[in-house]
Parts: sequence; C-alpha cells; structure tokens
Amino acid sequence: MKKLQVVIGLASALLLASAASAENLTINWWVTGWPQGKGWLPKTAASGGQDGSAVVIYQTGTGDAKFQYLDGQMVYFEPNVLNWDGPYYVTSATEPSPEVGHEPSIAMVTCQIPACTGLYFISDVIQVHQGGQDNGAALWYRTGVGPGLETTWAVSKFYDTGFNPTVAVDQTGGTSTTTTVVEVHQAGVGLSALWYHVGTLTYSATSVSVTWGPPHTVGFSGYAPTVSIAKGIVVLMAQGTGGQLLYSIGTADTSTNTINNWSATNNYDSGYNPSVSVQSCGWGSATFGCDFVVVEAHQAGTTTGSLLYRIGKMYYGSGGGSAPTSISWTPNADTNYAKGCYPSVALMTYGTNTTTTYPLVESHSDACGGPAAIQTAWGYLQLD
Repeated sequence: MKKLQVVIGLASALLLASAASAENLTINWWVTGWPQGKGWLPKTAASGGQDGSAVVIYQTGTGDAKFQYLDGQMVYFEPNVLNWDGPYYVTSATEPSPEVGHEPSIAMVTCQIPACTGLYFISDVIQVHQGGQDNGAALWYRTGVGPGLETTWAVSKFYDTGFNPTVAVDQTGGTSTTTTVVEVHQAGVGLSALWYHVGTLTYSATSVSVTWGPPHTVGFSGYAPTVSIAKGIVVLMAQGTGGQLLYSIGTADTSTNTINNWSATNNYDSGYNPSVSVQSCGWGSATFGCDFVVVEAHQAGTTTGSLLYRIGKMYYGSGGGSAPTSISWTPNADTNYAKGCYPSVALMTYGTNTTTTYPLVESHSDACGGPAAIQTAWGYLQLD
C-alpha cells in the first residue's frame, strides 16, 4: 500500500465554519456508488493520517472463502477522484495460496519514520479473520507492509478462538513506530459474550509485528461487534437482542493490556451490522466543539434496504479530564445515505491549528446473503 505522498491543498469546500454557526454534523459525499468488484462482508479501513490511504477487504463467497482486497488512494485536491487498485488475493512468500477464511476485518496506520515518508507513504496493516480450522472457530491475524501497489503480507498466525472478529489501531497515540491495537470477537456463533485483546503494533518500512495481551471479557453479550480507538479511548458497538444496537466506551491500558472503566451499555438505536469509526478532534475541537468525533453506520433491517449513518461527539470530563462515558449524537441521527447491506466506515483526519476536516471512506454490498457488487464512497464531515 505504497502511496504517492499528496500535498494537500484544501479547496474552499473543505473550509469549515466555526462551531458557533451550526451544531449539526453531516457527511458531504463527493463520490458515491463506485462499483469495486464483487464480494461479501466488505470491511473498510483508512490510514487516519494525511496520506489518503484506504483499503477494502472482503471474502469472495459465503462460508469459508478466499479473501480479496482493494488498495485505495484519496486525492484531496481532486475531490471527485478516489483511485483503487486490485483486487488482490491475500498471500505471502511462504504461503502462496490465497488465504481462505471467514469474516475478515482490517486496520491500518501510516508509517511516518523517515524511511517511510520520502516520495511515498507506506501504510502498515493488520488483518484478523476466522479460519477454516476447529470448526471455523480458530481466529488468525496477519500483518502487512505496503512497499508497492500490492501489500507484502507476513504469514498468518493463530491468536484465539471465537467468531466475527473486528480489529482497530490507534492512529493518534503511541510513537512513530508503535501503537495500540484492539481486537474484539464473539465467544459463540450467535449473540454471545464479547471478548477482547489489547496489544502493541510495532511497524516500520519493512515489517509489522504484534504483541498480544491475554483475552478479557467485555462484560456484555452481543453480535457483529465493531470497534475503534483514538488516543486510547475505545468505542465498541454491537447488535443486541431484537435489533438493539449497543455501545460501550473504555480506556486502553497498554501496561496491563486491558480496557478499563467500560461504561454502562447504551442502547443507542435499532438496526443490524453496525460499523463505527472514531477520531480525536485535535485541532478540530475549535471547529467541531468536541474532543472526539464518532461516525456510525448500520442497516435498517435484516435484508437489503436502507443504510443509515449517525454522527456524534465525545468529551473529556471536567475537572480531571476523565475519559468519555457517552456519545452525544447530533440531530441528524439515522440519515439514509444508500441501499444495500454490510456497511463499513472509516474516518481520517487532516488539520491545521485553525481548521480540521475529516475525510471518510465507506463501503457496502449491493445485496445481503452472498457475494454482490461492492460499492465504495468517500466524502467529508461538515457543519450544517
């Protein structure tokens, strides 16, 4: 996932008004409905930084199937351009056959040491999935480095047992070569206890490795979990019973590889197959009036139909700067933006000391139940 370094000149469309002028956040879509191959259960990730890198991974069939991925580049100064290359199969030098499994999830971070930031940025990735072993309950991870248009993958490694894994990396924490990685999965096939791992991702221009901590229970049950992390703040969402959508917020502790102080479980909506992405507001706190911004997307029903998004803000507590415990949703909750299944969203950030904008990448399938056309879109958050 080696990308041409983009010198970002924000057009006037990206210049955001002050928070005092409006309070509602919406997505201004630049590109929608770009078909990018055919697959099932697509998952999207973005680098989080200013290089514009993105990736979509999916399985080519139902059950245990081969994985393919698309490598993307967003061009900030040409907002109608979203370049994708691929699809590629997931292989490595010692495992040349395409990887086979179920429910892949992927996360990425921009390598910013001098060896990575010459003419090109390098984006390092981690992917998790269910394997075909142990009746499908084996969980595996694989890391990769982007020295070219096609990622150089390491070998696949077993790390636990479970179902529907999801993974995220902290793109605004850590050092220039390390960051926190969080993985969450179900204990059983359906709605069941949720478990997590916290680890350290070490990355460079040539290699990526993970040191995982032991598994811990989240403390509630769910299905189809989705997780995101920024500055150590973890947001976990999942389906509950009867179409409930739930979230909880915690704080990653890398000294113990745990997530502390999980908030009460909040029933924030109804729907299916949620996806969440969180970014630190950073300099954007003066623009958006928040400490963290959250974007969530989900299906309205169990079959092919409306896809909805909502945007929220999180704040540190007053006095001691305690971690957020809830999400304040903006008034535009449940905005219908497309028709399909399995939505996945990923926020990025670009900022100066006067304004910050948040590009966003989205993917979904045209239909539920099996391989279908995969659509991609991108835009940015704006104040209405």
